[in-house]
Amino acid sequence: MSEILKSPIFITLCMISAVILIAAVILFVTIKVKSQKRVHEIEKYGKPSEERLKQVLEEAFSPTAVFTNVYIPYVNAGKDRYAEIDAIVVNRSGIFVIELKSHNGKIINGDTRKWTQIYNDKRISFYNPIYQNETHIKVINEILKSEGQYKIPIYNVVTFSSNRVTFTQNYRNLVKLDELVRYIKRIGKPEAISIRQTSRIRTILHSYIRTGRSVELKHKRFVRKRK
Repeated sequence: MSEILKSPIFITLCMISAVILIAAVILFVTIKVKSQKRVHEIEKYGKPSEERLKQVLEEAFSPTAVFTNVYIPYVNAGKDRYAEIDAIVVNRSGIFVIELKSHNGKIINGDTRKWTQIYNDKRISFYNPIYQNETHIKVINEILKSEGQYKIPIYNVVTFSSNRVTFTQNYRNLVKLDELVRYIKRIGKPEAISIRQTSRIRTILHSYIRTGRSVELKHKRFVRKRK
């Protein structure tokens, strides 16, 4: 056995295996770093879009009707589980839950779990925001029911901030940011809920909403665990 371990062929094979293993590790780390860099670039680009979304909505519906960049807890889950919601509008037409995306280029957006962005010859996959927003709506619905509020109209709205984005498929609730206010006003049924109920819903959501760095970190930790 010792002779085999000392043989040139065995030593060479070990060295080759070690080189292959190191190369594989380097490749894995490189891919992961590039992927994280792309995500950070999208997030960095998204900050001005979030500010613009807030401004557009508050000018159209008043600051008291709008909640932006908030975290809402799952009422039937652990204390560290939150839904991260870009914007909520509450008026007499109901509740509009808005998911904001900052992608450019062509979006392949079929009725699938993943959509794909094609931009500058790069392909980046991301979770279908319509599906993503359905989860947000369920969280809000659970909160409203726990507070005795039933049959409130809730709308799923996805908006993209860039005018340079194109889609392979059109959806009624998929609009660009410049079209968002008109869309909300068009689809909402006037006076669907009373003034008193509108105020009550805003108060309920305000009491559940969480903001700040600590809750953001808790949410990110939970998302990483799921991945």
